[in-house]
Amino acid sequence: MNVPFANPIPGQLMNPGAAQPITVLRLGGNWMGNGVWNPNATAQTITGTGIVYPTTPNELQALPEGERVAKAITLYWPGTFEMDDRVEWCGEEYRVVFLDPWTSYGYNRAIARLVQSAQARPYSG
Repeated sequence: MNVPFANPIPGQLMNPGAAQPITVLRLGGNWMGNGVWNPNATAQTITGTGIVYPTTPNELQALPEGERVAKAITLYWPGTFEMDDRVEWCGEEYRVVFLDPWTSYGYNRAIARLVQSAQARPYSG
């Protein structure tokens, strides 16, 4: 398997011992004539296995500045991601904020940031 330069994960994608279950929730909806997004109740749930690890500081540099402040994970898997897909991993929900399609190598990479819940308490340091 040929892999792109500086790819930290490629061989592990083929190792079932390193792969982890991932659930992706793809929300449905459509754009209205007035430019407003109309979400609908239909959502597609996609399950599979891939590699998940905490996003490295170098990977965070690819994100817009406002997306760098929350906990983030990097995902590699053979399925496709779309922007704003929701990813459930280890009991937490993440939102895809960066896509890097490496389909020529048999998988895709995405960075997802933690979705802040209404119950989250601010740091009281």
